[in-house]
Amino acid sequence: MVSSTVDNDRAEMLNLLPNTMSQIPMQLTLCRTGPPNDHPMRWHWSLKLSPLCPTLDSDLNMTHFYYATNAADAEGFVVRHRTSSTGRPPALSQPGYDISAISAEGVSRAQHILNNHPCRNDVTEWNCQNWVTSSLAELRSEGLISQAALMGFEKWTADLAST
Repeated sequence: MVSSTVDNDRAEMLNLLPNTMSQIPMQLTLCRTGPPNDHPMRWHWSLKLSPLCPTLDSDLNMTHFYYATNAADAEGFVVRHRTSSTGRPPALSQPGYDISAISAEGVSRAQHILNNHPCRNDVTEWNCQNWVTSSLAELRSEGLISQAALMGFEKWTADLAST
C-alpha cells in the first residue's frame, strides 16, 4: 500500500510541473574559465541558465551555456550554445557570479536573446567578455533582469579587474 501511495504522490507532483523548460524559473550566472594563475580578467566568460528548483523530470533540469568564441570554422566570433544535464561548467572553471533569476515567463525570451545576440567582429578589441556585458544590457532593456542586478554585476567585474 505504501508503494501505491508514493507512486500516486509522484504522479500528482509530476502533473503540477510544467512540461517545457520555458515554464520554470532559471538562474542566470556568469561562468569563468581559465588557469588559476592567470589574471581573472583574461579568463573566458560565458552565461549559464540553470533551473532554480531542480525537478524530477530530467528534461527540465538541463543547464544551458551561452558564449561567444573566436571559431576556427567562422570568420571571427560566433555565439555558441550547449547544454548539460549535470549543470557542470567546463574544465578550469573559476568561481562565477549569480546575476539574477529569470522568471518562468521570461526564460524563452532570454534564451532567444542569448542565442541571437550579435558578435562585433568589426571591433578588434571585442571579446567574449564584451558579448556577456552587452547581452546582459539587452536582457535588462527587455525587462528580464533588473537594473540593480546589472549594477551588481558591473560592480563585481570592476572589483575583479582591480585584483
